[in-house]
Amino acid sequence: MDLFLDCLITFTACFAISIHFNVKGKLIFFSALGGALSYYTYVISSPANSVIIQNFFASIVASIYSESLARMLKVPAPTFLIISIIPLVPGSNLYRTMELCISSKLSKFASSAVETLGIAGAIALGILLVSSMFRFAYVIQKLNLHKKTNSEGNV
Repeated sequence: MDLFLDCLITFTACFAISIHFNVKGKLIFFSALGGALSYYTYVISSPANSVIIQNFFASIVASIYSESLARMLKVPAPTFLIISIIPLVPGSNLYRTMELCISSKLSKFASSAVETLGIAGAIALGILLVSSMFRFAYVIQKLNLHKKTNSEGNV
């Protein structure tokens, strides 16, 4: 029950952020759903025992969701992607890292900075992989369509 409640709270927060980012109409619901889905993926991938891997998997799911929905609804993918990754952003880690830096605890700062950068890198890598795969599939589809029209025109 706690996971459902957490996802509902994440959905509500992403819904409010969607309104703040001026997302319109039914797109608000879908972008908020993406945020809840990425959070759900983050939580259920906890057996990986690594926050970095959890963020990587969650960003992959958020990217697939965003790219797929963008094509179905014919809107830009960042409309959904930005809201979908907000629950993954390592804000508290970044705050802790800066606090350790200011208080001159350099060894703890270094380990915290590496973890924070790892999380941010995992999110970016997940988005990059999925986005590249979708673009590659689009180019292949265009090439096949181009070959098909050329072969029909030469008959």
